[in-house]
Amino acid sequence: MASLDLEKIRNVDIIDLAERLGFERDKYDKKEYRRDDIKVSIDDKRGRFNSFTSDVHGAGAIDFVMKTENLSFQQAAQMIADMYAIPNVENNAFSIQRDQNQSKSPKENSNNIIKDYKKETEKAKQEPDEKILIMPEKADTDKEIKEYLTKERAIDPKVVNALISKGYIYQEKQHNNVVFIAKDTNGKTTGAEIKGTDPSVKFKGMAKGSDKNAGAFTLKLNNSKESLVLTESALDAISYCSLNKTENATVISTSGLSPAITPAISNIIEKDNIKNVKIAYDKDKPGQEAAEKLKDALQEKYNDINIEIKTPEKGKDWNENLQLETQKPQIKITIDDKFLTVENAGKIDKFEIKDPTAITQDKIEKLADKLKESEPNAKVEIIDERTKEKEQDKEYENPYLNFNNDIEMDGR
Repeated sequence: MASLDLEKIRNVDIIDLAERLGFERDKYDKKEYRRDDIKVSIDDKRGRFNSFTSDVHGAGAIDFVMKTENLSFQQAAQMIADMYAIPNVENNAFSIQRDQNQSKSPKENSNNIIKDYKKETEKAKQEPDEKILIMPEKADTDKEIKEYLTKERAIDPKVVNALISKGYIYQEKQHNNVVFIAKDTNGKTTGAEIKGTDPSVKFKGMAKGSDKNAGAFTLKLNNSKESLVLTESALDAISYCSLNKTENATVISTSGLSPAITPAISNIIEKDNIKNVKIAYDKDKPGQEAAEKLKDALQEKYNDINIEIKTPEKGKDWNENLQLETQKPQIKITIDDKFLTVENAGKIDKFEIKDPTAITQDKIEKLADKLKESEPNAKVEIIDERTKEKEQDKEYENPYLNFNNDIEMDGR
């Protein structure tokens, strides 16, 4: 009985394959390829590919088709064999009838094959096989993820400890990755996002068998039924909560860009009778394009709710925004009854004050703005010793993201 020639299929040029599948090379970055909302970096020499905008990463031609076209191994292998007319292939339940018209160009053949496979895939989706979820084994320690989340990602240690103790995240045993648990509205685990803790290795993925349609990594801020916030990742969801701790919202991760309404999103909107949705995707082109598409889809389906797109004030994403907000002060202004001291870039200037009451808060803030002109992203700390109050401490006089008061986290 003839069978798939897997060796030839695996050796198909991944760049040519991507182009036949409709991916276009970025004119600025020759390793970047785009198609709709998917942006993927392809290392042709190693045959590896990775995307930071969607759950697409791996190695080899078959894996590439599986991830980008949402096909099984056999479907993907059969599809490549048909696209490249690789001989010694017997059509089976997963295959389609190959177009024997060899006068057609490879691109035309590929387009026809892709269309037929998508039809087969859509039919299969009507009665999908139940996915078997395999969660990563839990480590005996949380040391690496605590260090990574607090030092590399600027998440408050109290928040990290609460997320661990309440079972929202844990450390994977094999690679010390962070595992962010996704659940449905009934509390059933539906999958997990996985993030590497080694800064030199930018790993991001999903637990095997995860179902992004069924559930999501979910946090609840105060009166959570007031609005729904959608972020691209669990890390962004945590960062959003850290930056918007007085907001009333359910904050979820869509685990990558989702330009369409998933059942996980619909379930929360309909179960909690949500009236406001904020799409808080990254402030880059793929993120904003996906946000616009999702906004249009939501407005078409739910014409009675308010939908807006919200972007980080600083940086590309919410975690980058958080890091910029929580960085150590680069400019420090201290005032007491005798002196006004300015520390900036390692230099200290001290000015004698004759009348402390003449130095108003408005004048201090104008001074800070003037100092920031040369360093717009610099963080400023103002310490007023006349009243023994620190502006920073006053702003966070309550425990930062206290899970009992400022943020409520349920079992989703």
